[in-house]
Amino acid sequence: LSLAPLFATKTFITTFIKTPSCSSSVTNTFCFFRLRGRLRSAHTIQTRRDERFFSMGAMVSRDGTTKSSFSNTKTNYSFTNEKKRERGGGKKKTLTTIVSAAQAAKSNDPVDNDDNDELLKTPTKKKKTNKTTNNVKHERAPPKNWEECLAKIKQMRKNGPLAPVDTMGCEKIAETSDEKQKRYRTLISAMLSSQTKDQINHATMNKLIALNKDTAEGILNTTEDDLDEIIHQVGFHRNKAKYLRAAAKICVEKYGGDIPPDLESLVELPGVGPKMGHLIMNVGWEKPSGICVDVHVHRITERLGWVSESCAVTNAGSPRKRTPEDTRVALENWLPKDEWVEINPLLVGFGQLYCTPLRPKCSECDVADLCQNAFRDAATPTKKKNNLKSSKN
Repeated sequence: LSLAPLFATKTFITTFIKTPSCSSSVTNTFCFFRLRGRLRSAHTIQTRRDERFFSMGAMVSRDGTTKSSFSNTKTNYSFTNEKKRERGGGKKKTLTTIVSAAQAAKSNDPVDNDDNDELLKTPTKKKKTNKTTNNVKHERAPPKNWEECLAKIKQMRKNGPLAPVDTMGCEKIAETSDEKQKRYRTLISAMLSSQTKDQINHATMNKLIALNKDTAEGILNTTEDDLDEIIHQVGFHRNKAKYLRAAAKICVEKYGGDIPPDLESLVELPGVGPKMGHLIMNVGWEKPSGICVDVHVHRITERLGWVSESCAVTNAGSPRKRTPEDTRVALENWLPKDEWVEINPLLVGFGQLYCTPLRPKCSECDVADLCQNAFRDAATPTKKKNNLKSSKN
């Protein structure tokens, strides 16, 4: 298969470097290493080609025929595109496919290609399949002292300062006399709130309201680039501009410019997840469909010990990282339904003021004596060093 190893012998190299063109010893050495490098490169390239060829299970005989080394049947490896499709290769949407679909549409003949319909469809949200399903039943027994803990949090929020969510939350910016417009403002604000602070989300919503872009028709009449320029301060603004226009088109075509009336239809909108769906149902339609669990609610309930570790287990029985959806299901099993709507702004404001992600203010919190993780993350690095020095002394 390869002639390179025959030339890469010591005899050949010695004979080659003894030619008159290589007279001096320095020249001989240079020619030797230069020739050896070239031969090694050629040998390596040919060896890789042989390995690729043999990995296909074939070998070449002297007469040029291709035979399989694993069976007696002859194999032809020059497959055409049609043969590749027969072996399971995916279809490609080429120009020929589009033209054939157009010709068939003119002649009213059926086309044997279901993928052509996707070219003219509005982009829809793909349903995600959860590979790690949870087979463990959630505990319906409420945690210990949860009522006392919740009462203290309500008292702290009532007597303490206002949090950003109290004045700039999704439900605050959506306040208007028109119920239909209020619902659509809630949808826009919820879609923009992902990975965005309340202050930036509030300012962006004020821009949209001032430009009359707070309705489905107003967003649909705006180009994606112009909409992206308006909401450029929020996180992932480019994707959100695309999702807003796609959701507006669905709302105009199916619901007359209003938002879907149920949770199942809401989460089918592009850019809308379960958390946003529950928030829109609770605030927009004023129908409690579930608890809206964001990063604040997820973090605080875990610190308080309101979510059991058994709620996040794989099919094999091993524990996995808990998600906000696990927290929502666990809370809905024991928390009274009349607390479902209030629990989100209550804990979000509590997390913004006291139970922050980094260095929570446990020394100022009235729930510290009931919290399982109090003062665990509250100490700063300097305080830890000082505590270590004092303990050593």
